[in-house]
Amino acid sequence: MPVDELAPRVTAAQLREAERRDERRAHDERRVWLASLTIPELVRELSPEFGWDLEHLAPWVRMFVRVDQGETVLGVCAVAILADYTLPT
Repeated sequence: MPVDELAPRVTAAQLREAERRDERRAHDERRVWLASLTIPELVRELSPEFGWDLEHLAPWVRMFVRVDQGETVLGVCAVAILADYTLPT
């Protein structure tokens, strides 16, 4: 008797469920990894097309770190809206 005949059969539904489970696990692992990044690292990871230096964001990064530590802060950011000069957010 061939070995293949002894192996349990896997249905298409079982394969789809296994793929979904693997995708969820990968998604959860990525979320944990992203949560471990600093803000500049996170910006670089999520927006790799921006190759410029992020030092100009240092005041904002410091403010977000303070918020993360439970402090109440006030921050105001003005963004110029110029056609063909800005990226949609």
